[in-house]
Amino acid sequence: MLIAAALAMTSVATAQTNDIVERKYWLDGDITQAQDLTPDHANIDISTLKPGLHSLSIRVKDTQGLWSSQLAKYFIVPFVSTSVNSNSIEKHQYWIDGNLQAAVASTSQPSAIIIKKLKPGIHSLTVRVQDKAGMWSSLVAKFFIVPYAENSATPNGIVQHQYWIDGNLQAAVTSDSKPQPIVISSLNPGLHTFTVRVQDNTGVWSTQVTKAFIKPYADTSVNDKEIVRHQYWIDGKIEAQVTLNQKDPIDIIEIEGLLPGLHSLTVRVQDNTGMWSSQVAKYFIVPTVETSVGDKSIVQHQYWIDGKMDAIVSSETQPSQIPISTLKPGLHSLTVRVKDNTGLWSSQVAKYFIVKDDDVIEETTITRYMYWFDEETDDFKTGPLASASGTMDIDISDVEAGTHTLWWRCGDSKGAWSEARSVEFESKSLYNYIVPESGIGTFAADVNLTLPDGLKAHFCTYLKEVDEELAIKILNIDGKVINQNTGVLFSGTPGETYQLRYTAEAGSATEGNQLVPVVESKHIESVTGDYTNYMMKGGRFIKIKEEDGSVMMPAHRAYLPLLTTAVGEAKSIVLLWNDEETTRVVAPDLTPKMEDGVYYNLQGQRVEPQRGTGKSRILIKNGRKVIVN
Repeated sequence: MLIAAALAMTSVATAQTNDIVERKYWLDGDITQAQDLTPDHANIDISTLKPGLHSLSIRVKDTQGLWSSQLAKYFIVPFVSTSVNSNSIEKHQYWIDGNLQAAVASTSQPSAIIIKKLKPGIHSLTVRVQDKAGMWSSLVAKFFIVPYAENSATPNGIVQHQYWIDGNLQAAVTSDSKPQPIVISSLNPGLHTFTVRVQDNTGVWSTQVTKAFIKPYADTSVNDKEIVRHQYWIDGKIEAQVTLNQKDPIDIIEIEGLLPGLHSLTVRVQDNTGMWSSQVAKYFIVPTVETSVGDKSIVQHQYWIDGKMDAIVSSETQPSQIPISTLKPGLHSLTVRVKDNTGLWSSQVAKYFIVKDDDVIEETTITRYMYWFDEETDDFKTGPLASASGTMDIDISDVEAGTHTLWWRCGDSKGAWSEARSVEFESKSLYNYIVPESGIGTFAADVNLTLPDGLKAHFCTYLKEVDEELAIKILNIDGKVINQNTGVLFSGTPGETYQLRYTAEAGSATEGNQLVPVVESKHIESVTGDYTNYMMKGGRFIKIKEEDGSVMMPAHRAYLPLLTTAVGEAKSIVLLWNDEETTRVVAPDLTPKMEDGVYYNLQGQRVEPQRGTGKSRILIKNGRKVIVN
């Protein structure tokens, strides 16, 4: 008889350049009888197997010498086809009460089964038959009861009574007559059990009946009770208990002989009536010997393989090599621990490794890398590891400024990946700036940044008081680089997001810049010395309110300190822009309609510029404020 072995050919997938080079199969779990299975091995001979359930196990080996997991399938060898008419029962077998060793066999069906030696009670009878093919049938078991002897001449009756207390059958009391009052004076107060049974004149005992009862405490007033004895033991060792015949609590308990670590202390007390209290247990820690870290050193190394602590290898020095030549191919474990000069062992550390079925173990090298940021596991970057030193550069230019987590793992020349590891880092590579609805806002960073297209950078200089107004001049920053720790004004499309990227290049100097950078979030006082501090809000510089220290200015902002005396004398603060493309006018708002190319004063009246008078004036031209000398 043959069974198809095709299941082995399709159940194992090969990886890329890996190929199957060897196949083995065996029957009924007997791997010692494993046979080679060639690709053209379509059938396996099972003609010698007995009818019934069997198993077929298969595994394969690849070019790396690694065996696959075993694949097992079950199959049935059918009974030999024999016509029902020609088959017959050849043997009968039965046994009583599950005692197969005392089975009775017969070639004919038993006409009677003798049970007179069985004791009264419940019993079981099990039978099976065997046919011409030598096959046994399934077992059939039935229960039956042997009744008590029926003796009309001697009526059944109770001839013996027996009782015991608290389950102590060895101290059972037996009597021919019903017991009279039972003495319990020797019992301690508390809960107890009372068990009884009777025996009849056939020698059969009845079922036991158990009842619980409580012996009350002696009638002694609470005032007369007192503690007369203390008892304690450590780590649950009640056999090593210490008993102190004293009324006062225990002062000192000696723990000098205990090893460092966690221990338990259990105590109880006894009163003058002989009653013990409930046990109370507490845990405590014996600290390690106080030795400075500098004085500690490793004095012994130990390791063992596959959990075999009976084969521990000890050494005073760290092993440089561990022999594994005697290990069978497959998965193994290596467990190590060390001991210091105080005699304390470290925790055990176990690692798993694989012994291949090759004579020479091929060297494995790291060849690939993979990394990602934060929880963005789908946005990973991977590639070959080009550096012979095993190092690589990671591009963080697209990582927004702030705290992030870098995750990475490495792949070896066998295609295996290491576990993922992580480290936190602070990114200053990319800043996303959203322009406020007013079109302008402040900014600062502690690195040089490249200015993107569409976003303009300015700085503020204190000009002077003109026409009873405090003038702040807004100057453009030349070039495309914003220097680190520089407060700036950004202007751009309201609501638009601009990306500023790190650069090693330095930008133009901003001499006279009055804006103070705020790189990290912090509290800004309303007044600092002779200066009143202003923040940008809604396109205007407004005075910072008096707040408690919990009110913080956000990071990457800037504020403007102005002389308190100058601010107090001016009717308003105006921003004067020197950018010809800027048409913004900041405070006060101008409502009269004005013509382009014509000069107006701050009251909206048309005036002549009157240049060369030696006096500076603030006028409005083309919708913005200008200074005319």
